[in-house]
Amino acid sequence: MITIRPVQLDDIDLIEDRLLYDEITDAETLALVGGDEKLARMYLAKTMQVAHLPVAEWSCVVAVEGDKLVGLLDYSTESMSRVIRLALLHDVVGWKQFLRALPVMYGRQRVNTPVPDDAFFLANLRVDEAQRGRGIGTALMEWAEDKARELGARHMALQTLTSNRARRLYERLGYRVTQSPTHRLYLHGEGRCLMVKAL
Repeated sequence: MITIRPVQLDDIDLIEDRLLYDEITDAETLALVGGDEKLARMYLAKTMQVAHLPVAEWSCVVAVEGDKLVGLLDYSTESMSRVIRLALLHDVVGWKQFLRALPVMYGRQRVNTPVPDDAFFLANLRVDEAQRGRGIGTALMEWAEDKARELGARHMALQTLTSNRARRLYERLGYRVTQSPTHRLYLHGEGRCLMVKAL
């Protein structure tokens, strides 16, 4: 049975080890670090630790089955400053790769879409790759909708790559693409979708 509960400090190592990195959704991170998966994992771990510690202040829930962490839903609205992200990237990759990543960063800014003010924003959804297809993502999304209604939000919103396989899940749950900008410097012309659902 899947249980959804707030993230705890003891979950951090498991999140870093099993849920933090997904080659599809982290294509942007891979591009920033020159395609090195180990550096991508390191950069994501550093950004998570800086942005979400102390963990008691992180707006995040995890899906647990028995003692196994199988999913994560981050609905935090405060994002880390660009200066801190850039400093962390530099720490992980050094100056040479940092300079190579500048076009990707510029392209990312060009495909950024503003989230509606009245929306409950889903910052990150992760399901353990071995556990996909079991309804864990759906359960986390349904939890988020209940939380959004409790808080009085009028819409749900999320951003994802146009090529993300999870888009089928979002569309099945009633999310619709409202914007889908692309830019030649962002992941070779890949687009980012803003998907919104009315509550």
